Amino acid sequence: MIPAVITFQEIWRLRTESGPYPNILSLLFHTLLKLLDKKYQILRAHLPSRKTFFDDLRALTRYLYFDSWEHLLTFMLQGLELDIPPNTS
Repeated sequence: MIPAVITFQEIWRLRTESGPYPNILSLLFHTLLKLLDKKYQILRAHLPSRKTFFDDLRALTRYLYFDSWEHLLTFMLQGLELDIPPNTS
C-alpha cells in the first residue's frame, strides 16, 4: 500500500537505500516539485544551478530544523529576499 503523503524524511531514507526504486522515486518527486510547487519553481529559477539548490538545502538541513518542506522553502525565499507566493496547501 502506498501512503497518501510521503514525507521528506521517507524520501531521503529511500534515496539512501540500494536498488533502482529510490532513483525512480527521486525522479518522480523532483518532477512533481518542478510542475506543482511554486516556491520550488521560484527558488530554482533564481539559483544558478540545480546543484546550488541542493547544496544550499543540504547545508540548511544539517544545522537547522524545519517543521515542513513549506517552512524550509519559505526560509530560503526570505533569505534570498524573493517574493513569497501564498501557500497552496
